Amino acid sequence: MDGAQFAKMLSDKHLFELNRMEYKYSTVSVKEFAEWTASGVKWFPAILF
Repeated sequence: MDGAQFAKMLSDKHLFELNRMEYKYSTVSVKEFAEWTASGVKWFPAILF
């Protein structure tokens, strides 16, 4: 997943309703997004640069 898609998903109004996000994004993308956000902030600086 690239940074632009991650940012778009992070700002989605259905952020806490992953089943609704699966209609807009692929199931694989939503799963990867959930894994990244669950892993904590260790990935955050990599997105900024």
